[in-house]
Amino acid sequence: MTSQKFDVNEVLPLSPLNYSILFNLVGKALNGSEILRAVRDNMGDDKVVTATLYRAINNLHHSRLLEIVKDPPPEKLRDQRVRKLYKLTGYGQLALKEETRYRLEIANKLQQAPGFGDL
Repeated sequence: MTSQKFDVNEVLPLSPLNYSILFNLVGKALNGSEILRAVRDNMGDDKVVTATLYRAINNLHHSRLLEIVKDPPPEKLRDQRVRKLYKLTGYGQLALKEETRYRLEIANKLQQAPGFGDL
């Protein structure tokens, strides 16, 4: 990895798909199909297609928000094949925290807006 300084503002705001991917990787490493299932469950959207998901994973990887696990644990091996496992980086955690803080701030402002209860 290069020693370039990381500016979280360069990767924010996160799209709903990218946010869901990072959210589902908190505290664990998952392979692509596990991420796809988790994202579909989390977003309630079965229309998220594999190609779109892997494009988003690739972009998040290149943005240094997630990384590929070098030595997957034995329980993650399937039929002696090593599947790529992805996990959050420190930058990914920072971006997820900042995006969550921003979304909560917006939601709080919206709840206090006059006429919001009438919607």
